[in-house]
Amino acid sequence: MEGIQADIFDHVFAVVDEFGLRIHQTPTGNDIRALTGAFSR
Repeated sequence: MEGIQADIFDHVFAVVDEFGLRIHQTPTGNDIRALTGAFSR
């Protein structure tokens, strides 16, 4: 089952630009800490 899901997502990621779409994921606390650390240097 996991292999099928991986294949589906591979296909979705491959064609997303063809439809003018973007992949979005809400940032996590780790992402925010990494950004603030990068800006404070």
